[in-house]
Amino acid sequence: MNNKGLISHQLIVVTGGLLLLATIVWLSWPQTLPITDLTLAGSLSSLDNRAPEESGQRAMPQVNTEALGKQGDLAFVSQGLLYVAEGDSGSARALTDSGRATAPAWSHDGEWLAFIRVTAADTDRGPLWLVRRDGSAAHEVQGLPETLWDWSFSWSPTTNQLVVAVHGYGLWLVPTTGQPEQLDPAPWLYRAAWSPDGRYLAYNFCLSGDTPRDDGDHDILCVMDVERRQRFDLVQTDNAGVRLLGWWPDGQGILYWEVPAHGGSVATDGIMIQSVPLAYTQANGSPIITAANTDPVGTMLKRANANSPQPVELVITLPKPHWAKFTANGKLLAVEGGGRIAWTNKHLALIDLKSGKSEQLVGPRGRVMLDPDSSTTDGRIAFVAAPDLGDTWGLTEAEFADWKAKRTLWVRGNKGQLHELTQAGDDIYGPTWSADGTQIRYFSHNALWTIAADNQSAPQQIVDLGPCEGKGIYGSIDYNAYFDWHER
Repeated sequence: MNNKGLISHQLIVVTGGLLLLATIVWLSWPQTLPITDLTLAGSLSSLDNRAPEESGQRAMPQVNTEALGKQGDLAFVSQGLLYVAEGDSGSARALTDSGRATAPAWSHDGEWLAFIRVTAADTDRGPLWLVRRDGSAAHEVQGLPETLWDWSFSWSPTTNQLVVAVHGYGLWLVPTTGQPEQLDPAPWLYRAAWSPDGRYLAYNFCLSGDTPRDDGDHDILCVMDVERRQRFDLVQTDNAGVRLLGWWPDGQGILYWEVPAHGGSVATDGIMIQSVPLAYTQANGSPIITAANTDPVGTMLKRANANSPQPVELVITLPKPHWAKFTANGKLLAVEGGGRIAWTNKHLALIDLKSGKSEQLVGPRGRVMLDPDSSTTDGRIAFVAAPDLGDTWGLTEAEFADWKAKRTLWVRGNKGQLHELTQAGDDIYGPTWSADGTQIRYFSHNALWTIAADNQSAPQQIVDLGPCEGKGIYGSIDYNAYFDWHER
């Protein structure tokens, strides 16, 4: 080979090597999605007469920044894509550009969002993704053994890390960067919950493994000290499952539902919320957490023994977390009533977490009370009221549509007075209070709205989400998987 040929060959080799290196770096670089001003994108798209499919663009949702105002930041899903709208600046951006996102959830500081990117449409399962609020550092979490449901994960209230309950594969801790860590291989987990201070995790597992048997299975309700990776067992059930509701607001106890014989159908008809007070002690310089109502303190509660100390029974409800909230003074506000149909025997109750003493709240005559939320400013309660149809199972499609159309927004004052927010409209779900207590946000007709709590002005639409499919059966429906609020 002459010198020219040798030089040409070397150049080809070097050039090929550089291209290969550049390709590897590009593929390894964290995915960054473009920041999009939704108002500008909407203006530009209006200049293009072609349909979104023809122009290669998906129609952009319009955010009413005036209605959003100072209510905080909103993460929402519209036509499968994830967006963020910022209340202070009025700006909005797209965080994904393909696929179908669901269940967006803010980190405690509002700098990150977690969501599921659905890969199994029949179950709404998929891998967990993380992305910064500005659209950068978007990535699929690697290292988890299985795809997740939308309720499988939750952020720490104090740090940027998540707990993930992976069905059949235990409890995992997921940082925003780096690999997930398995905290406990305990199988058949339902969900986990952080303590308010972020130090502990409450969760359950089934002693028999991945699939409960019918001949006397037990669940264990336990708490893990996250820093020390130490687990404390609190309650052992007798042929029953545990579905965790959460911690007391002050961290001094845990609430859960006990499911007889692990029966999903039984749970759907309503089960008792149990309350376990906790005791925090020290041993050899290390904290120990135990169930407080045991003798001696530290003995695990065993529900098989009716004569032993028991958790405090609070109220029978459907096992739906969005139907159980806390008031500013630490009481449980819940939709009380058995039976899986939402259009009868449902009212609101205030329950003391320690004693179990319950106060049933008087509602509008002839109506059920659903979807409650309590204002942190003065204890007012926003809720949805709808006609009580009695024990009627066979609603036709038209009858069900008529019932949904009569779901209206109400406010209960701190002295028990009732007011209907007549201007809010109908078919209302999931009202929540703004931080200052002046506005109530809600979902209706595929859009998010806000209305003044004094009912003195018409509601404002914040954003139209496009076609939405709620989750739930027999009228107990929510749309929470489409949005999440973060208030600074």
